[in-house]
Amino acid sequence: MRQRDKAEANDRKVGLRLIAECKCVVCGEYLPAELFDLGHRVSKSKSMRDKWGDDVIFDPLNMLPVCHGTKAGKSCNDRCSIKNLPGNELLNRIVRINTGRESMPSLREYYEGLRREFMEEGE
Repeated sequence: MRQRDKAEANDRKVGLRLIAECKCVVCGEYLPAELFDLGHRVSKSKSMRDKWGDDVIFDPLNMLPVCHGTKAGKSCNDRCSIKNLPGNELLNRIVRINTGRESMPSLREYYEGLRREFMEEGE
């Protein structure tokens, strides 16, 4: 990865953390500035990237700021995954947004809604 690409990826990561109000989207724990990941709802595997393209797989709707924590034996990164087949609905939505057929939701509201869902699942 080129230096410029790394810098852009880091800027995106930092920006998504701020949009999530510095909280893990899955468990709500505080995200330290350098100790968090971007979990992919749908895998960033080569086959998925080949099928959908990087613009879709690396879209903010598919990437969630998550902590390194574990709950009930599963990391927050693992918990955010919706696997590949059910993910087609999300990926199709991202395509509609990227082609102007649907409007982009507020990422803050999107993350808050997902956080509520994850919290309910974990109860």
